[in-house]
Amino acid sequence: MVREFAKSLNRETDFNREARSIVLFRTAMADFPDLWIPDVVAEYSRGSVLTLEFSAGERVDFYARVHPRGDAAIDEHPGHADAANDL
Repeated sequence: MVREFAKSLNRETDFNREARSIVLFRTAMADFPDLWIPDVVAEYSRGSVLTLEFSAGERVDFYARVHPRGDAAIDEHPGHADAANDL
């Protein structure tokens, strides 16, 4: 059990592996122009450090305070709000 946990923990903290996954995911989602996924900054990333490009967005926890129920969409235009209120 301890060996399995150690193996799983090593997999979860292998940032080279995570960087490859991000690159693959960005490639797979390239046809969705409204979806932005930060790119890996390879020259500042290593096995123990993962650096992503800067995102000048809103903090998600801000929306958690605004919408404490947790079922409201972050992109809160009327269509999303109506769908969230139907939950």
